Amino acid sequence: SGNYYSQGETRKKELEQSCFLLGIPAADVTVIDHRDLPDNPAVEWDTQLLATIVLEHIEAKNINLVVTFDAGGVSGHANHISLHRAVR
Repeated sequence: SGNYYSQGETRKKELEQSCFLLGIPAADVTVIDHRDLPDNPAVEWDTQLLATIVLEHIEAKNINLVVTFDAGGVSGHANHISLHRAVR
């Protein structure tokens, strides 16, 4: 949830606002808090686990577009880079 710096609630609101601007209703926004995916800029996430979770949501919601981080994770954040790799 982006809570590493105690900003989880702020990050969730930012996500919902961004999705709203893209025409995605809040009911279709899912924030996943998974014990094996800790919000920590120094921790690389399991890309296979991420890919499985993302694919489940894509199929369940009939999603045809995924927007994520660039290969550098925008800021070099290990979690962001892992998500980019999983979505590829």
